Amino acid sequence: MKKLLSLFCVMGLSFLLVACGGSSDKKETDTSKEETETEEVTKEEPAEVTDDGKELYEVGQTTVVERVTGVKYEVTPTKFEVLTDYNGKNIKEFISGAIDADRFLVVTYTVKNIGDKDLKPSFDTVIHFDDRESYAGTPMDFKDKDVADEILAPGEEIELEQYFTDRIDKRTEFLGAFDFEEDGETWYKYSVSSEAKASLDNTEEDESSEDSTSDNSTANKEAVEFGETATVEKFNGAKFEITIDNFEITSGSEGKTITLNYTVKNTGENSFVPVNDAILDLGTEEDKGEAMPLTDFEKAEEPLEPGEEIKLENIYTSDDIDENQEYVLRHKDYGVVAGGETKFKTK
Repeated sequence: MKKLLSLFCVMGLSFLLVACGGSSDKKETDTSKEETETEEVTKEEPAEVTDDGKELYEVGQTTVVERVTGVKYEVTPTKFEVLTDYNGKNIKEFISGAIDADRFLVVTYTVKNIGDKDLKPSFDTVIHFDDRESYAGTPMDFKDKDVADEILAPGEEIELEQYFTDRIDKRTEFLGAFDFEEDGETWYKYSVSSEAKASLDNTEEDESSEDSTSDNSTANKEAVEFGETATVEKFNGAKFEITIDNFEITSGSEGKTITLNYTVKNTGENSFVPVNDAILDLGTEEDKGEAMPLTDFEKAEEPLEPGEEIKLENIYTSDDIDENQEYVLRHKDYGVVAGGETKFKTK
């Protein structure tokens, strides 16, 4: 009987020890979970939310970008500069026919890969830069393309610079997006400083010169005939041919639809990304137009090697399309050797 009681005591003590051990393990697991959740990066609150719900961040704020490809990174713009001289060039050397209001617009930012996939800055962190009205976005160029082409592994961090050229006489603010045209695209606002504005020489002679230059570089510039090939050569080393293959307007239940097909051929010595360098905007002689959605955006994100060509397609549906209107397709040649823009006739 005593032996039996002793056995029950031993078994009871064993159960108690197991229960205590289980509780301890559970507690350690919960603590580990709490530590993991604490390490999660959270976005800062936006500096502004527009009337249409667009969230705008400002220089110095950190956000997290999650791309549709699974790439995830933390980004912080640290500086925005408005310059007349940049990377060894004066703005009037860089742009043919530049006026006093033209400037280099430079964004410096840090990127940290916080995902589990490699990322390539020249492909994943391109800033689409634009004015505040359209949110269309034109890709900025990298100061050092070779550095931007290097793979950034998970956990690694890098500082990058991208630049753009535009006029600051009539604008006090620009916008830039890191994940342009993707779900949750991330927009930053960049304000033109009072010092930059003060550098402008706003004489009547300059304003007259500006109007004349603007007219000569847009409406009066000869357009490439439909089906003919135009060559574009950019300062970032990209050189390519563009040929319009098809432009048609059709009617449907949702309105009229424009379908555009065109070919881009890399005739230079460097690779480039078509979605960054070779996108066409739809407009008229009177307006600058806007970018149309690509039917295969991911294909246009792949680097185009020298000698290779790619066929791109844009489809745009709207009630405002006029079958009798003569439209113009524009390649906005920001950072192009010849300056200005290349226009294509659609008929």
